[in-house]
Amino acid sequence: MRRILQSAVIALTHEQDISNEAVISWWKEAYYSLIMLEKILHQFHNLCFASYLEDIWETICEFLLHPHLWLRNISNRLVSFYFAVVTKTCNENKEMSMETLFLMRPSRLFSITASLCCQLKAPLIDDAAGALIMKNLVFSICGLHSFLGKNEYMKPRKLIG
Repeated sequence: MRRILQSAVIALTHEQDISNEAVISWWKEAYYSLIMLEKILHQFHNLCFASYLEDIWETICEFLLHPHLWLRNISNRLVSFYFAVVTKTCNENKEMSMETLFLMRPSRLFSITASLCCQLKAPLIDDAAGALIMKNLVFSICGLHSFLGKNEYMKPRKLIG
């Protein structure tokens, strides 16, 4: 799966004509690999946080901007699932630090937020896909906001009079 996803990213960066979805190499293999990953993650939720899958999650984030609609949609579903598992895990384990989770790092949340904003300009399959984008967008923005609240440099300083 890792090699297929890497090949899809490499093919995308080397394609000359990406305006036609049908000629983009490796999209179908990548799509079905992500479908398989989705099914695995639904059975084993804690795999979302496995460090050896961080490169896969990074690729999924890159696919949020893929020209092929199906790859964008499955990537959105996987990111949404990750966010749901994070929420459930943090509710059950109050001591858990969100900064240790790959997709919850501020730089990654910012990248996801930017990608989702770009997706709002692209055509959608249906209203459910648009609702999922909005749900992911709200979660990522709230995640970024929570990090800003923890940053002591972002707190207003008291004026000394």
